[in-house]
Amino acid sequence: MNIIDTSVVATLLGLISVSAYFYKHKDKKYTEGKDKKISSPKHFEFVYRYLQLSTIITIILSRVVHIDWGTVFRTNYSGISGIVIAIIGIAVFVAAKVRLGANYSPCFDSYVPQDIVRDGIYRHIRHPIYTANIIFLIGVFIATGHILAAVNIVLLTYYYWRSAQKEEAALAREFATYRSYQKHSSMFFPTHRVRFWRY
Repeated sequence: MNIIDTSVVATLLGLISVSAYFYKHKDKKYTEGKDKKISSPKHFEFVYRYLQLSTIITIILSRVVHIDWGTVFRTNYSGISGIVIAIIGIAVFVAAKVRLGANYSPCFDSYVPQDIVRDGIYRHIRHPIYTANIIFLIGVFIATGHILAAVNIVLLTYYYWRSAQKEEAALAREFATYRSYQKHSSMFFPTHRVRFWRY
């Protein structure tokens, strides 16, 4: 394993650790002050756990063991590029999670929040945590070049899309201003000009 492979593996696993630290699902503190549950897509928690485990396995198989089955490309340049994209994904995730604060609940165990957050990154994107995780997986795919990472991107995007639909339907019922917020923002990726200096 060369220095690039070592860097790719260490960085990606480190970023996964950062993500796990900020999620903190086990204590279920995200349910405090919330009593209305939002239904999630069937089997989403299982799929979510599968994605976590398979992503770690893909990183190790591609960059440590160097198994060629399923690997469509693997270069030093793609490894470095993938790391950069994955870091952007985790940075967006941390910023969104911190800004959401007590209104957060995980995609597979969602609750109606106490309020709708509409500033910071939420001014432009209604589900930036979902966006961040998709970006992270894109980074993993570029860094590993493994087809399983590409399949995981498609799978995660589908479940996030279904989850976002259910969440938005519930939020529109609970908050009178949510429809207006939908008209002035995008679900996952901004579709209008973003002025970062307003933050």
